[in-house]
Amino acid sequence: MNFVQYILLGIFGTVCLIYFQNKFMQTNFIKYGGHDKLVLFLTRDASDEGRQFGPRIFTAWNLAHVLYFAMGAYLFPDKALLLWTLGLIWELLENRVNAMNPMDIVWNALGIFIGTTLRNMRL
Repeated sequence: MNFVQYILLGIFGTVCLIYFQNKFMQTNFIKYGGHDKLVLFLTRDASDEGRQFGPRIFTAWNLAHVLYFAMGAYLFPDKALLLWTLGLIWELLENRVNAMNPMDIVWNALGIFIGTTLRNMRL
């Protein structure tokens, strides 16, 4: 897989997540998965749904940001800055369409840090 394919895969994955987001809302996990605290923590969604379960420090969307950028930085360490820049541009465009979460940029950077660190450790 090359870098362009990786970016296109990320865009496709994001579109799929947006399309299926309602199926993965926190109340569906609670309804079908019980009240497991880990499930409640990881499945907090991007809307106001789930606030009754406490503050949303980390959501499934945040996890998606970290994992995607960690994997990208691991696979393409020489493109880490470009990857972060494309993530920043995406977030700015997202802000024009929807309310951007400024923390997404931080999650992207954290993912890149994790990916490059793991790559440098040869894991």
